[in-house]
Amino acid sequence: MKAHKLSNLSVREYLQQERESNIKYEYHDSRINPLAGETINHGLINGNAYAELGIEL
Repeated sequence: MKAHKLSNLSVREYLQQERESNIKYEYHDSRINPLAGETINHGLINGNAYAELGIEL
């Protein structure tokens, strides 16, 4: 999925859009950007990193 920048929004407008959308966004400096979807490989890497940290800690 390709991320496209969207227009400036207030925090209230952003939160309303988050509730109504099935796409996740990040809010930074009054701009929102859609987050790219997670892939299986991304999930595996995250899981492995989490497991290794748990072992070391």
